[in-house]
Amino acid sequence: MRSRTAQEIGDEPEPDELLAEYERAGISVTEGERDPEPGEIAHCFRCGKFAVIGEDLQLRMPATDEQLAINMSAHLTAVQIVWASYTGARRK
Repeated sequence: MRSRTAQEIGDEPEPDELLAEYERAGISVTEGERDPEPGEIAHCFRCGKFAVIGEDLQLRMPATDEQLAINMSAHLTAVQIVWASYTGARRK
């Protein structure tokens, strides 16, 4: 099964609206208040995947142990649930 393109899906998630959804769900999200630190987790509003901020402050895919930690995090699971609910409702 192939992934759908943004044009097939429709509107892209609006960051402000998605942040409001996180807030309503009681999820704390930091955005623009400070510089990112190496090792922190970033969440893509477009695709919903998580990435790790590397030592060079560039995004990279999580290593196996980092992905396991992401998968075990109740906070990050809640982030994905809210993201999926928000984007799923917009794609219908």
